Amino acid sequence: MVVLWITLLFLHQGNSLVPVKPVHVGETATLTCVLPNEELGSRKVQWYKQRVGDTLKLLVSLSGKPSSEFFQSRFSAHNSKDFSNLTIWNVAQEDEGMYHCGIDTWIKLEWSGTYLLVKGNKNHWTKLCFALPVSRLCRNSRCTKSKA
Repeated sequence: MVVLWITLLFLHQGNSLVPVKPVHVGETATLTCVLPNEELGSRKVQWYKQRVGDTLKLLVSLSGKPSSEFFQSRFSAHNSKDFSNLTIWNVAQEDEGMYHCGIDTWIKLEWSGTYLLVKGNKNHWTKLCFALPVSRLCRNSRCTKSKA
């Protein structure tokens, strides 16, 4: 019985708040992902975008070649020793969504995310629905209404 409780304790992934980065149309937004203390060569960082009601879309893999859409866009990404940054220039309304950073360290896969809230139209209401980790269904999370 003790083994069961210890296993459940380690497998439990509690809900956490998702950071929201508000930005106005036309501004530059930089999203940051903290990298684990690993050697640079032993990790692969991937940035994904997910619009409300849509699936994950790979933007760039920093150990490989960026997607073709990434090349023809206003996005750039780079890793330093401790951080990975995704920068979006001249933010547009369609850039709004959840941006996920996936870090593969050979031993485990870590995820973090930030919701980019694009402010432009004062009368536009956006329904934000967060589900963490990525594998959980949205209906299991809380939905809130936020004025963009």
